[in-house]
Amino acid sequence: MFSGAVRKASTLKQRARDAYKARRKVQQLSVDQLLANAPLFASLSMEERTDLADQCITAEFRKGEVISQMGDYSDQMCLVARGAVRLSVEGTEVAAVEPGGSFGDDSLMHDLRRSSTATASTCLLYTSPSPRAQRGATK
Repeated sequence: MFSGAVRKASTLKQRARDAYKARRKVQQLSVDQLLANAPLFASLSMEERTDLADQCITAEFRKGEVISQMGDYSDQMCLVARGAVRLSVEGTEVAAVEPGGSFGDDSLMHDLRRSSTATASTCLLYTSPSPRAQRGATK
């Protein structure tokens, strides 16, 4: 009787794990989807977006990890594929970026320092290649 209950609990636990994994797969967007939906890249052709997607870097962060600090210099834009990122200014949350969203486009386009701190809530990001790195690679 006891072993049947353990087996049933184990089966339920496995079903819950499988359902969680299935939800995570559905909620994860590809870099191609993210670039196609990002206003900054809307004017690019499919071929240009594919080239950019090939250069993007994948990064995974655990809950509470700081992705970028307010005031830091950065010339990369981040596209959120899964999870969420909390943007805060001096400890106060100013925005939450969910799958399909992005941050850092001002830094990328205008050579600015980060205007907020980005903290992960367990997420997967794709970061755009640095324009400086691209220029260096073509020399």
